[in-house]
Amino acid sequence: MSKKPTTLKAAQEQIEQLTREVEILTTKKYTIIDNLLDAVVIIDEHNNITMFNPAAEKMFGYKQNEVLGENVRLLCSEPQASEHDKYIERYSHTNQKHIIGKSREVMAKHKDGSHFPILLSVNEMWLDDQRHFTALIKDITKQKEMELMKNEFISTVSHELRTPLTSIRGALGLIAGGAAGDI
Repeated sequence: MSKKPTTLKAAQEQIEQLTREVEILTTKKYTIIDNLLDAVVIIDEHNNITMFNPAAEKMFGYKQNEVLGENVRLLCSEPQASEHDKYIERYSHTNQKHIIGKSREVMAKHKDGSHFPILLSVNEMWLDDQRHFTALIKDITKQKEMELMKNEFISTVSHELRTPLTSIRGALGLIAGGAAGDI
């Protein structure tokens, strides 16, 4: 009789140790995801949002409890909003990856209805024998603004230099042609 309690006690201690390890791993996982600067949105194969990290809350303006269970189209601008369900359905039937495993620039929609550019990377994963899709989203508004400013600057400088350079070139042409006499 003294062996059973020892075996039972050892089994209970092992279960408690494994439970603590699972809790630590879960805490680490959520800590990492919650502290990412980029948004992480996970959807199920019915296009419903199952996870929405704090960076996604900040980026889109929704609180997690407002979007969990909602169709991800809520966050999409057109034409992606109208086409999103078709993308997933087509992939489920054909397994042809048009979006999955790639990054692309698209427009997203903020809670207030405004649109902004994002870099979207989507990957597939399986949880509890169900297909899910993870979206890593980076707001590229600042990069787009910088790109526009750079292009405007180059255009302005090019235009501003072209006018005096054309005059100088014309004057040099006249001098080279002998209009000013021997030099």
